[in-house]
Amino acid sequence: MADEIQLVVFVLKENELMCEYGVPITQVQEIITMAKPTKLPQAPDFVEGIINLRGKIIPIIDLKKRFHMGASEITSDTRSVVVEVEGQTVGIIVMKSAKFSGCQRIT
Repeated sequence: MADEIQLVVFVLKENELMCEYGVPITQVQEIITMAKPTKLPQAPDFVEGIINLRGKIIPIIDLKKRFHMGASEITSDTRSVVVEVEGQTVGIIVMKSAKFSGCQRIT
């Protein structure tokens, strides 16, 4: 049986390589303007740091670094998609071009 799942879709691009990723909208808490994260000593390279989001400390992850695609360029268009994954809230650095999409889920 197939039903529709709503996703927040974003693009990671490095030179000619472009990959689209989707996060179920039920895991997305919000999309925020990228704030400058506070660096953490001895954190993995892909952890850009942490931000304080209305009293909650949120780690900010650069998926491009995590997937060995270089570093994300932080501009005024950069956003952070705040998601909950396995009970942990994290921010994922994305370009402003995050979009909403529906696709068929096959069960």
